[in-house]
Amino acid sequence: MNIIDTVEAADLATSQGFPITARTLERYRQNGRGPVHLKLGSAPNAPARYRPSDVLEWVQAQIIEVQTAA
Repeated sequence: MNIIDTVEAADLATSQGFPITARTLERYRQNGRGPVHLKLGSAPNAPARYRPSDVLEWVQAQIIEVQTAA
């Protein structure tokens, strides 16, 4: 399984046109707004990791299509 850390997840999202910093991604995670994440260990401060596919899916979910009236 390929997993990435918060900085790499933010870089991946940014490379897909959704510019975000690692710190903002951390805040989103704390508020339940970010992509699905994994915790490595049971300690409260265990590092969070992401599957690239979860980050890409989350980025796609953030896109809102705007249609203009004809």
